[in-house]
Parts: sequence; structure tokens; C-alpha cells
Amino acid sequence: MGQTSTVGRKVRRSSHRGWLRGGTVAVALWVAGSLGAGPAQAVSLYTITDLGTLPGVSWSRATGINNHGQVVGVAENASGDERAFLWTSGSGMVDLGTLGGDWSLASGINNHGQVVGVAENASGNRRAFLWTSESGMVDLGTLGGDWSLASGINDHGQVVGEAENARGRGRAFLWNSGTMTELGTFGRSWSEAFDINDHGQVVGWAENARGYDRAFLWTSESGMVDLGTLGGDRSRASGINNHGQVVGWAENAGGQGRAFLWTSESGMVDLGTLGGDLSLAYDINDHGQVVGWARNASGGMRAFLYEGGTMFDLMTLLVSGHGWQLLGEATAINDRGQIVGWGLNPDRELRGFLLTPVPLPAAVWLFGAGLVGLAGFARRRS
Repeated sequence: MGQTSTVGRKVRRSSHRGWLRGGTVAVALWVAGSLGAGPAQAVSLYTITDLGTLPGVSWSRATGINNHGQVVGVAENASGDERAFLWTSGSGMVDLGTLGGDWSLASGINNHGQVVGVAENASGNRRAFLWTSESGMVDLGTLGGDWSLASGINDHGQVVGEAENARGRGRAFLWNSGTMTELGTFGRSWSEAFDINDHGQVVGWAENARGYDRAFLWTSESGMVDLGTLGGDRSRASGINNHGQVVGWAENAGGQGRAFLWTSESGMVDLGTLGGDLSLAYDINDHGQVVGWARNASGGMRAFLYEGGTMFDLMTLLVSGHGWQLLGEATAINDRGQIVGWGLNPDRELRGFLLTPVPLPAAVWLFGAGLVGLAGFARRRS
């Protein structure tokens, strides 16, 4: 994932469940059982929604989505400051404010509409926050230092992120009912938690004794467990679903960063790329659909959906006529298969987007009406 900074980076997403679909290419049709060894499968297309901006500005980025289609992220306001937002189909984009400073970013939202992220306070320090419609934005504190940031929240209201301790080190934390608990490291100074599922399992990264970042899975029973790499030295975990499946990025033996899927049964598996040399996975839902970004053969950055053993460029799965120039990153996916991220809209403006699967009968109608081009199909084995 090539992450170098902690504040302002988004790796996540808060709700991790998805709508199961067969994986082929950019068309929506029934694949007859005679085409493969397995049963017929359906392939989904997506419509795209430009999430817009805050008044007076031109850019936004989406970072999280819950099962109700509520989206969070960051957008520039009229003063040129980055501000956390909550978007709904009914109200559009709403500025969530700050903790007394100028800057904020929302990184996750659960199914109760509780939002987490990081915001500047009146002293200029950046602090983890929890926002609710009843209480507004609340500072979650630190581990004894000056700063903190929140990355993920589950449906029990447990929050994870990173906070500075009294020695000036950033440590992964779990916040629960008003108490922030440090999760430790692998023997060095730094760690960060990115996501938490509804069972309280936490993922992120921590420095090992050699100073390399390593993906971890933390549980209250086992503590922090190193998930390994793909043959290289470094890895980071960014998402976990309610089945304990973990995604992130890891170095392979050639030193290239690759998106991975980790399970307790199979360990860490390389998800590949879109023809280039780099990929990073951000989120996974409960049906194992993974989103992130990868380089294509030309070296370009492209948002991807991985399912059924295949990585798809999301641009190829859009209903035709959308006009978008680029989908750069897919950052989160919900139970309904809706995907959020950022890209360049038809006017080449940086905008947060929402992709919504087209129900199969409608997708077939679109195909039959000639609104979708047949790009081909791939067999999916059972």
C-alpha cells in the first residue's frame, strides 16, 4: 500500500459485507452452465454517482460506506481547508466540522451512522474523533501524547486507530466505551490499527525487531499475531470482514508491493495486478469481494474489484455513457456491493464516487438494448 504518512491517509472502510456475484468481465448476463464446469453465474455492472463537493470547491474523496449507503470522506471547503463529510442520497454532502481547528477527515462509518476520523483541535493537534448525529464530534483522546487518529469502527461502537504515547511513539489502539487501550508492537516503536470487525478482531501493522512494518491480526485472546509477507520484508493489513478474512499489501520476493488476501486456512495469497507491478487492497466484505487499486500494463493507477479469483478494472464494469475519465482508488465496499472511492469525473475534476450494482434483470435489459458492449467472458469454475 505504499503508505508513508499516518494522518490524512485512508485505508479502510467500515462495513465489510457484500453482495455475492460471479466474477467475469464488463458485461451483465447469465452465463449458461454449459460454458463451464460450475453452475450459471451472473455478472454485475455498476452505475456511478458523483458525490459532489462542499459549497464553493471542486474536489472530494470518499473513504467509507455503510450498508445504508451513507458515505464518508474528505472534501475541500470554500476556505481551502480539508473537511470531513457525510453524504446521503437525501441530503447530499454535509460538513461534519472539526474539533476547534481548521482540518478534518472522516475515515469510517458503521451501520448506526457513527463516523470516525481525525480532526484538528484548537491547539492545532490532530485528534481521533467519533461523530454522532446526537453529540456531534467528540475527541477520543490519546495514549498520553499530543495526537491520535481513528481509522475504523464496528457496529458495537469500538474504534481503532493510532495514537501518540507519552514517549512520543505512535501505537495502535482500541477505544471502547470511553477507554483507549494500546495494542502493542512487534518489539519496536510504532504500530497502527486500520480496521475492526464485529467480533473485535483488529488488523493493521506494527514494526518488528528488524524495523520492518508487518501486517498483524489482534484478538483479545491471542494479542498481536504477525501475518507474514509474500516473500519480502514488509506488509500491512488494512481490512477485515466478519469471517476473519484479511486484506492489505505485502512485498513479494522481488520487493514489489502486492494486494493480498489472508485466511487462517490458506495464509497470505497474492491477488495479482492489472498488468503492472503494484497493487494494494483496502477492504473486503463478508462474501470475500475485495477492493483497492492496482497498476495496469501502462503503469496507470486503477481502482479494482477482486472476486472469484479475478481482478477487474472497475472502469470496465461501468454501464456505458458515464463519461468518467478515471477511477483511481476503490476504498470501501458494503453489504449491498456498493463501492466508494475517488476518480476523475467527465470534467476531469477529482471527485468521490459511489458505484451501485445494476440488478441482474436490469443489466440484462441494458445489454439487450445495446447500452453495454460485450467485452467477453471468462469461465468460472466451481
